[in-house]
Amino acid sequence: MIFRRPRYMHLDNDFKREIYLTLADFLSAYRMEDIQILNDKYDISGQFLEEIYEMLDFVEDKSNLRLFPMEEMDKEEGGAAKLQVFASNHTESVVGIEACLYDGQEWIGLIKGIYEPDGFPKFTFHYFST
Repeated sequence: MIFRRPRYMHLDNDFKREIYLTLADFLSAYRMEDIQILNDKYDISGQFLEEIYEMLDFVEDKSNLRLFPMEEMDKEEGGAAKLQVFASNHTESVVGIEACLYDGQEWIGLIKGIYEPDGFPKFTFHYFST
């Protein structure tokens, strides 16, 4: 199997802010264990809902989970921008996302998924990379 490196995109800041706000909303629902929002806005329920909580079971207090400040989207963490957006499925209408995730001040991994501005859900969560 051949793996290709993702093609990272340079997007306007308004689109990146839209992605950031969507990720922040998702993470807020995750922290609060708001299964209604996770289901209604992000189409996450059942077994997958249980699995995503197990992914970060090492985090003692989920209320400490956070993204980076919005103004740091392009700042690097570990050699890459804190918010990376790349072409997905050879189209720019669906983009892949990798965003830094923190437990308080400590970097613990990435939120990975896809963002489709005109789709439902707009953000499709794939997994936490820790």
